[in-house]
Amino acid sequence: MSRSGKRIRNQAVAIFGGTFDPVHYGHLRAAAEISERLKVSDFRLVPAGRPPHRNGTWAEAFHRLAMLELAVAPYSDLHVDAREVLRSGPSFMVDTLQSVRSDVGDVPLLLCVGQDAANHLDRWERWEQLLDLSHLVVMTRPSS
Repeated sequence: MSRSGKRIRNQAVAIFGGTFDPVHYGHLRAAAEISERLKVSDFRLVPAGRPPHRNGTWAEAFHRLAMLELAVAPYSDLHVDAREVLRSGPSFMVDTLQSVRSDVGDVPLLLCVGQDAANHLDRWERWEQLLDLSHLVVMTRPSS
């Protein structure tokens, strides 16, 4: 907090992508916790339109988008970014980061991924470029 009592926010954009099929409390809790800990000015959940690593999803992209928008409504720090659902073709995070970079300029981008995704980052499309476009934030699950 600043001396005026206002929450200080870092000028950064955090991106948390996924199929969100369906969105669940674990997604929301992780996003809210990262947003709070890193105090980013803009935290975006980005549902994949056409996830290239899956043969299909249970729900159609626009339904997953609508469910995600409903789920984040109570969280003032979280926002839904529909660019992958609106874009044609497969949803590659590198394309999303390039698109966000065009929109926000030199503001730092933080790519938030789970430990399981981080373990296989080298399988992602043009994965080396991810690290040129963003800082990597790896989320781990709490131990039970």
